[in-house]
This record gives sequence, structure tokens and C-alpha cells, in this order.
Amino acid sequence: MICHVSRAQLLCSKLSVSAGRRFRLALKGQATTWLRTGMLFLTLLTAELGAVQAAGAGAIEDTWSVCPRHIRQAEQQHALPAHLLTAISKVESGRWNAAAKANLAWPWTVMAEGKGRYLPSKTAAIAEVRALRARGIRNIDVGCMQINLHYHPKAFENLEEAFNPQHNTAYAASLLSKLRSAAGSWTRAIGDYHSKTISFARVYRLKVFKAWRAERHADNRRQREARLAQHRKHKALQLKIAQQKAAAPSPRRQSTSDDTAENNPSAGIWQ
Repeated sequence: MICHVSRAQLLCSKLSVSAGRRFRLALKGQATTWLRTGMLFLTLLTAELGAVQAAGAGAIEDTWSVCPRHIRQAEQQHALPAHLLTAISKVESGRWNAAAKANLAWPWTVMAEGKGRYLPSKTAAIAEVRALRARGIRNIDVGCMQINLHYHPKAFENLEEAFNPQHNTAYAASLLSKLRSAAGSWTRAIGDYHSKTISFARVYRLKVFKAWRAERHADNRRQREARLAQHRKHKALQLKIAQQKAAAPSPRRQSTSDDTAENNPSAGIWQ
């Protein structure tokens, strides 16, 4: 059977094919754009998550170091015996740090009802204290040095300041210095920092003395290791200098006419 196709129908068919091809190309281009946009979004999201994780790790690491840093400053400012405040902080708010393999003071520590609480942040610690107060609990210890908010109501302006490691450690250092002046000895002052009750003070004092002795021994060990490392570095430098001198060629002395005449008496006879 023979079919007759008009020019108009043929032109319409060509236009339809062309339009369809353009539509498919446009759709393919749009899909490519969507794919590229999606990949870019995933890349940016991955980078952002990595930055957040790194920042979080840095924040956690800094939290471990914040109490010790301010404790050392407070010890120096109030002329306390070296490492004493550090020892007290470890007894009061010490928390195990697996990386350091040691107990370190934790700034967001709350003690109440005979139970210690290591909170993950200052905000969480403040919320915990408010919740305890809402339940009628007043005997609460807070921060690096576990200052009791009931027995020291004027120590801080507010909870924000109470959990500020600098203010917390500075108040503890000042309190310990005053206790020493009143008691006449560091031994009694250490016990009074915890309790005026003799039996409680005695047990607490033994814990602090043990931690204090460990701190002094650790510091002595660090100093010995530092001196040994410095000595080894000095010896290695001396050995390197000696090796360089041995490897360097010896400078040759150039002979002169006077040297020739002196060493060889017959040198000038036939001249």
C-alpha cells in the first residue's frame, strides 16, 4: 500500500523529532547539573562535619587542661606550696583521663547528696545545680576546687562565675591561704579546707598528702627527664661537631724560599 505524506506533515514530523531531541538534551543537562550540585553539597557537608568534630575534640581537650592551668596560676599568685592546690583539686574533682593516664580536675563537677556528677559542659553543670536547688538541696560543691555554695554564699556573684575555672581556683587559693594563717600550719589548713570536724579532716588530709606526694614525685621525674634529654642533645651536638672537624681536609702549608733554605742547607750553593 502506498502512503502519501504531505509536506506539512513531513515538516511537522521533523519539528517534533527536533523538539524531542532538544528536550532530552535539556533534561540530560539538568540531571548533570543536579548531580554536580548534589556532589558539591555532600562535599561541603562532609567538610563541615569534619570541622565540627575537630572543634569538638579541641574543646574536650581544652576542658581537661583548663583546671590545671588556672590552678598553677593561683598557686603562684597566692604563694602556696608547689602542687598543693593541684593535689587538692584531684581529691575534690579528679576524673580519670585515659589519654594522660591520670586523674585530672574536671571543671564541670557537681557534688550533692553524697554523689559526684561530672557534667559535659558549664551549661549542663549550671542546669544541674538549679535542678538541685529546685528540689530544696542547698549543700552543693561546684567546680575545679569544689567550693561549697552553702558555706560560701558570697564566694561568687552567680553560678556562671562559680563555674568559671579562674574564679573558682582563685577563691580556693585565697581560702586555703586564710585557713593557713588561722591554723598556723598547712597540715591543719588542708584538713580545715574540707571540714572542721577532726575525724573528717584527718581522713581528707591523708588523701591530699598522698596526692601531693605523687605530684611532687611526678614533677621531679619530669625535671630529671628534661635534664637528661638536654644532656643527650648537648652530647649529640658535640659529637656532630667532632665528626665534621675530622671529615674536613687539613689546610696545607705552602713553603716559602726561607723555608727551603732553612730545611735544605745546600739549596743555595749553586745559585
